[in-house]
Order: sequence, then structure tokens, then C-alpha cells
Amino acid sequence: MVLLGACSSGEVPEVQQGRAIAFSSYTAEAVTRAEDVQRTIPKGSSIGVYAYYHDGRDLNSDGVEDAAGIWSDDATPNFMFNQQCTNRDEGESFVYAPLKYWPNEPYDKVSFIAYYPYTDASITNPEHPASPGKTGVTPLLANDGTGLPQFNFTVNDDVEKQVDFLVADLLPALPNGTQAITPSGTPDRDHLTVTDRVHFYFRHALAKVEFHIVAHPDIRPYFSKLKLNSLTINNIKNTGKLNLSYAPATGTGFTWDDLGATPSEPDAHTYTITVKEAYLLMPQDLADAATLKLDYELTLKGYNTVYTYDPITHEPELQDVYTYKNPNATVQLNRMRNTSSGAYVTKWEANRHYIYTIRLNADRIEFTGQVVDWGETLPIDGIDVKEE
Repeated sequence: MVLLGACSSGEVPEVQQGRAIAFSSYTAEAVTRAEDVQRTIPKGSSIGVYAYYHDGRDLNSDGVEDAAGIWSDDATPNFMFNQQCTNRDEGESFVYAPLKYWPNEPYDKVSFIAYYPYTDASITNPEHPASPGKTGVTPLLANDGTGLPQFNFTVNDDVEKQVDFLVADLLPALPNGTQAITPSGTPDRDHLTVTDRVHFYFRHALAKVEFHIVAHPDIRPYFSKLKLNSLTINNIKNTGKLNLSYAPATGTGFTWDDLGATPSEPDAHTYTITVKEAYLLMPQDLADAATLKLDYELTLKGYNTVYTYDPITHEPELQDVYTYKNPNATVQLNRMRNTSSGAYVTKWEANRHYIYTIRLNADRIEFTGQVVDWGETLPIDGIDVKEE
């Protein structure tokens, strides 16, 4: 039999022995980088867990101890506070210490929420793997604070170092590990039970954005080559504060505010883009000043094109070509239309994937945008792009 020490209402009981709480997770595709398709936290990586103990024994005014503990917005993370839990190996539960145990009292409950990557706000060394400077995440909830955690986040300029910031749905007032969670109605999540582990369902807190360049069908037969001197997106917010909320009817909500840029660029930021990458960027309304700018040289074959061959490499070289230079092709991002709905794509939302297609013609450029499921790929009638 599990023995619990005596406690007053709101306190966490002292567990002398019992059943340890274990964690596992399910995640939308592409946890780390856009080209990596996986549904688990990467092996060796850590999540941060907040857990809230709800004492259900003393809630009735008549003194009868038969009222279950419930989630409330003023709950304190007094059971686990930003607990580091590490994915030791795929298919196994996360490891953490010291172990926590399920309460044995039938009406006591525990609520859980988690995020990735684990970050220790007290670490000031930006090179430490769990520091805010390294992960981009800064947890804001104090250990004596109440409610759901909040986070500041800064997007890394280097696409190779960009972090897929994930936050799990709140699992409110879970029982003692012997009962199933009420099905959510979402097929991917109906398997989430606590019969053996607490299963977190993570969602992407950022937006994924990528750009494709294709040749317009009118010039496809004459296309020779494209030299892309630069491709930038301008006046983009790259810092913000993530606020979490919970309502039984709608679940966990994400809201970004305090959007801005780094101190050197207090209003907005410019990203130099490559068409070979997907970017994890701050959700935001796209202002009129948010633009896509290209500097490119488009080369087309003439009607009677002839080839000569390099005497050393034997590679063919076009002799009859025409090159169009456009150093300042600019378009407002919020004037790109969604190819499915026809509406303008005026904002980037969390957990959404945006694919922009830049269609080049000899005398004009056409732009379209498409919103797809996270991790989805689209067939590209691509062209060979030489990027400077």
C-alpha cells in the first residue's frame, strides 16, 4: 500500500513509496529541421515539464472528502517545475530525477504541460545547450508563479541552428495512472492514456516558411539558367512572447504578443533566404512593409540557339542566349494569394506551413502562396538555381 504523509489543502503530499510517473510524447512531423520527418523528440534531447498538484480531499463545504481536484488558472507548478526529462532512446520513456509518484488518494489529481527544447533560464552562458541563448527559449514562469508557463523566444538567423519550438497541450487533472483520458475526438490523440505513461501531444509554436523558384510555362522551352544574386525577406519580426491559455471546450491556445526584433533592429528584421531550405519563423501579421526581394539574372535560349563545346571539359556552351537582369524585384508578402482559397496570405500562424512559389517569366514575376500541413511536401517543377 502506498503511504502518503499528511498535508493541508493545496500542499503536495509527501510520497513515501508508490508508482513513479513516466512520460512519452507524440509530435507533429519535423521536430527539429524541416527535412527531418519524425514523430518523437530527438534521442538524447530534453523537454521541460511543469506539473500541478490538485488536492481534492478538502473541497466540499460539508467536509466530505469526495470532490476531485480540478485544474484552475491560479494553480501553481508545485509538483514539477521546469523538470528536465530526457529522451533516452526511441520508444522508451523519458528519464528524469528525482522521480515523482502518482498520488494515492482517489480524488487527488495532477495536471501536466511540457515544452521543447528544455531551457534553464538561470544559465547565462549562451553556449550551454540548455541556455536561452542557445535554444532561443526563455521560460518566464517563476516557481511560485501561477497558471500556465509563458516563454520569450528569439529566432536564430542561421537556418542550420533554428529550433523547432514545441509546446504540448495541457493535460488537466489526470488521475493516478489507472484510468484513460477522455478521448479528444482527434484521431491522432485518442490513444493518449495514462495507463502506463503520461503522453504529451506537442504542437509547433512557430511557423514554417519556404520558397520555391520555378520557370513560367511560357518560357520553359527556352530556359537556360538562373543566377540568384540574393533573396531576402524584409521587415520581419523575429522575437516574441508566447502566452498559453486553456479552456475545456477548446483546449490549449497559443497567442504571440510583444513581437519585435533584436536590439540592433528594434522594428523588424531581414533574412537572407536560400531556396534550398525551410525556415522556422515567428508567427505574425504580415505588414505592408514585409517584402520579398530578389536580385537575379535569367538567361533564355534564342530561337536558333547553337552550342559549342569546351575543349577541356567537353561541356556544351550556349552561344545564342539572352539574359534579363532584375536587381530589385520586390513584392509584398501579404499580397501573395493562397492557391487554394484565392485569399491573400496576410499572416503566419503557429503550427502552420507556408510554401511560396516564385514563378519567373521574361517580363514579369508571379508569386503564389500555399498553406499545407506541417511536414507536407509539394511537387516542384524546379529549375537549376545558382545562388551567390
